[in-house]
Amino acid sequence: MKKINFNRQWNFSKLKSESFTVTHDAENKEKILTVDLPYDAMIHEKRNAKTKNGGQTGYYPGGIYLYTKKFFVPKEFQNKQIMIEFAGIQGISKILINHVFAKTSFNDYESEFINLNNFLKYGQENEIEVIVNNSVGQNSRWYSGSGIYRDVFLYLANKTYIPIYGAKLQTVYADQASATVSIDVNLKNLDIEQTAVLKLEIFDSANQQAVAAGSYSVTLDGQSEVHVNQQLNIEHPHLWAPEHPALYVAKVTLASEKKLLDQEQISFGLRTVKIDANHGFLLNGKSIKLRGTCLHHDNGILGAVCLEDAERRKLKLLKNAGFNAIRGSHFPMSDRSLQICDELGLLVLDELTDVWNQGKNVNDYSNYFHEFWKHDVALMVNKDFNHPSVVMYSTGNEIKEAGTPLGAKINRKLTNEFHKLDPTRYVTSAVNAIVAADKQFKNIVTDTLSKGGFVADNKDFAKQTESSKKDINELNGMQSVLVGPLANAIAVNPQITAMLNEYVEANDVVGYNYLTGRYLFEHEHFPNRVILGTETFPADIASAWKIIKQYPHAIGEFTWIGYDYLGEAGVGIFYYNGQQNFQPQYPDRAAYIGDIDLIGNRRPMSYYREIVYGLRQQPYIAVERLNHYGEEPSKTPWMWKDAINSWTWPGFEGKPAIVNVCAAADQVELFLNGKSQGKKAAGEEHDFLAVFKINYEPGELVAVGYTNGTPCGKTTLATIGKPQQLKIAVDKTELKANGEDLAFLMISSVDENGQLNQFDEADVSIETSGPCKLVAFGSANPSCEGNYFDRTWKTFDGRVLAVIRAGSQAGTTNVRVSANGYPDAKIKVKSVSVDEKINKND
Repeated sequence: MKKINFNRQWNFSKLKSESFTVTHDAENKEKILTVDLPYDAMIHEKRNAKTKNGGQTGYYPGGIYLYTKKFFVPKEFQNKQIMIEFAGIQGISKILINHVFAKTSFNDYESEFINLNNFLKYGQENEIEVIVNNSVGQNSRWYSGSGIYRDVFLYLANKTYIPIYGAKLQTVYADQASATVSIDVNLKNLDIEQTAVLKLEIFDSANQQAVAAGSYSVTLDGQSEVHVNQQLNIEHPHLWAPEHPALYVAKVTLASEKKLLDQEQISFGLRTVKIDANHGFLLNGKSIKLRGTCLHHDNGILGAVCLEDAERRKLKLLKNAGFNAIRGSHFPMSDRSLQICDELGLLVLDELTDVWNQGKNVNDYSNYFHEFWKHDVALMVNKDFNHPSVVMYSTGNEIKEAGTPLGAKINRKLTNEFHKLDPTRYVTSAVNAIVAADKQFKNIVTDTLSKGGFVADNKDFAKQTESSKKDINELNGMQSVLVGPLANAIAVNPQITAMLNEYVEANDVVGYNYLTGRYLFEHEHFPNRVILGTETFPADIASAWKIIKQYPHAIGEFTWIGYDYLGEAGVGIFYYNGQQNFQPQYPDRAAYIGDIDLIGNRRPMSYYREIVYGLRQQPYIAVERLNHYGEEPSKTPWMWKDAINSWTWPGFEGKPAIVNVCAAADQVELFLNGKSQGKKAAGEEHDFLAVFKINYEPGELVAVGYTNGTPCGKTTLATIGKPQQLKIAVDKTELKANGEDLAFLMISSVDENGQLNQFDEADVSIETSGPCKLVAFGSANPSCEGNYFDRTWKTFDGRVLAVIRAGSQAGTTNVRVSANGYPDAKIKVKSVSVDEKINKND
């Protein structure tokens, strides 16, 4: 089927009511905008302290929205097959074709496919309407976005065709000498009986060379469907792996004697995966540990809008920070995102859902799961099958039924369905003991305490559970007991084991959230089990990775979380006023626990993790904020240290400072302006961290690492001068005029030498003129007023980010940023027509 981008030129308006009698009433609509999809309506709402979504969506309200598009359908299309795909709509949506109801969409993260043939008027103008109701609220535990936030595609085919996802490729065998690929093609014939030729070709994407081919005769009965399976061999293949993500293209052609019937091109990779307790995770026969991160679906200040440049930037930043694996949390990742993971070499654990039949929010997907689970699994497998990046499925996250026999039964049913549809991949589930135990968890903790003498922890636990709200935040707040010695003792409590055994045995890989204490216990008591940390606390990385490195059955971990996100506001904000983290208050908007912040800058935890992984040899300096020295902040297990990579603290001369030096070296020596501040142990035996308490003095900090007494790495952190200019760093200055390309402009407050000053704040304003649009502007501040469509933002840790989106017209867009006391900074972004780009081989 021919796939046509259908994102351009939609009309969008916010409705006051969803009633069919008033939907088309002009008074029911707010201003009608012409927009290119994807388009997240929620990020354009003004935040509201009283919204019933509260901190879960970062105080963004939902609404009722209408998307419409008119398009002409030629008469000759009457003999064609025409489908439309909505890759993701946030909110319960009704889809109408020419004012006739076609379908209701309930799942925010799965595609909806609609056959248009019975709705279209040929040789006339047609109209599609999508009414999205996301006003009910409390349907997500994180920022959801609203409306058509993923792509829309039209599919066009003859009456004899290859259906969507109709060709599936499987690596049967692969090594450096040869590979065998099985190609299963589904053929549909809505015409009379005919004989066709199916031609299969494989091309090396890197050099466009044909590496295998075959042709096969197929007799197609009238009004029938048939599967054809063939194998092709490839000599000296390039295998797909994180270090070299080689891709191939399979070209599938169906033709009769008279004409071409259909043609598909599928990108895929040659790779094999094997997992067992003795060898661990083997990719192409090579042992790999999963250095993973969980990932929500929003793109920071852009909201939930799923554009290729935004997804690529986010995923590339994570890969560059040392991660080699992504867990979609807690939903199926988009096909667009998976394509990028294929290209970047990121392994993917794709997750089905956050809930089954027992909900976590009053209006969440638990209201529909029992009706649609089999349909959802099929859609997910179809989408994922040809992506080499996807190596594992998850049946769900922190499922509340997990501690029950019914939960085990459902988990087994889901796992079997995944295996039936895709025998090539492994299946896990992310298990949380607190969620599974529910009301029994306090008894399990009490039982553990009675055997271990954890007096201090007992007091902390009682205080935490008494202060927590009686909702999902209570469960999150109780996670504090899953850290340290008490956590390890709770994890191996016999009641936990008995409660979870049947459930986890339904999967191929046992996935645990915040149960590091079970890693060695499982190996001793269940030697055939493979363990994966499906969700782990950031600060646990040193202790967890020590086990993962040593034991094959522990194949890796996925931290919560690699990239900061909107919603679940305040999980990681350092409050110094007595406020508790799971009781968010306006204007909190972000979780603030990402290794990378909301606008794409790496935080100290990211460099610490890189050192623990063994990927960075140079020490790293993180200075705890001097303006809060001596104050006791709120703390959750998801938080590390309130520190930044800065030695610029004017007004704090002579005041005490805490300097953290992250280092793989056995020992670290810290120098301030050439004077040694002493040596301290670091390296694996000391969790890769040395902490110094010194007095602040402007100048230069130098950290030197020593292994066996020999210097093995050095890093310097100098005091930055007073900010004097605004610096614009842009990822690209030329965009395709396709309505989708993005340019990211990082605006920094810098001194006369162009060095970032993270201390001073500046109110930065931005102006643009030209065919491109400013679609987002803001900082990484997790708790602040303002909207990302405002034109003035205050820097946070010295930076703000602007995002420019291409329109449909070619031309030059002028960008000017200004702030009081700074000279203006300017930059030009050029947009060129798609044809011009093609002619330039871009």
